[in-house]
Amino acid sequence: MLEYPESAFVREDITVTDYQGVGVYVDDDGALCPTVVDVVDRIDFSEEPGRLYEPLMPTDGVNRTTDRPDLIRWYAARVGELAHDYIADYVDLTYEAEADDICDRIHDAVGIDADSGEVVEALDEYRHEEYVADDAVTQAQRDAKTLKSVWMDWADDHNVDWLQDTIRAEWRTIYKVEVDWDTRVGIRPDLIVWLDGDVTAVSLKTGYRITMAHRMQATITAKFEGAIDRVMIVRLDRDTETYEIEEPDGNEDWPTALLDVRFREEARKLFRALN
Repeated sequence: MLEYPESAFVREDITVTDYQGVGVYVDDDGALCPTVVDVVDRIDFSEEPGRLYEPLMPTDGVNRTTDRPDLIRWYAARVGELAHDYIADYVDLTYEAEADDICDRIHDAVGIDADSGEVVEALDEYRHEEYVADDAVTQAQRDAKTLKSVWMDWADDHNVDWLQDTIRAEWRTIYKVEVDWDTRVGIRPDLIVWLDGDVTAVSLKTGYRITMAHRMQATITAKFEGAIDRVMIVRLDRDTETYEIEEPDGNEDWPTALLDVRFREEARKLFRALN
């Protein structure tokens, strides 16, 4: 049996908090290390097809409209969080499930100017003839389980044993980006799995497309101190119950060197501002 490098991915006791609207990991010396997502979110991708929060683009061929796109995006983000949690809880016994907290935020409609009933109404309008549950939490749980099922299809197709081949899920650590100014960022790969003999960081996405921002996140994760052999984005599609894969090698849509440079510049500025 293969020896998996679990010692390189031990769960660390890292304080994660919010500082002036920025998600940060607190290092042992007290340094505030911005998360990769917060760094990427500050980069302008307006000339490229790829924000983290892309427009609504259904993939199943149905022409959908909504008067409340803000509620649809908010709901989709919560479903994505819940699907990540379901998958992580299923494959990694060391992961502490967050489903109850996510469902509470859906029930209380935290972060939006509406209630969960209005979310259901917007969702019912947006999905046309598709059945929508009477409450947002039940519908979110159903949608998240569909995404989990799509993930299991990906695992089966790639001969990944969900339990045996998963090294870690939702693993947090701090990555030193620069020598000068000791710039550091917090990274959290969705899954680290043993795939075809490589330690592979799998970035799970649940939106309507893979964006340049997603590629930037994956590019930085791949550079973590040589512990990662390979990086892969797997987009799980609820509408079609299929998945899409992207890897950097030979992919013209994935300008690795440029993404790395742009990220480092922004990370350095944000790290200095925080510290």
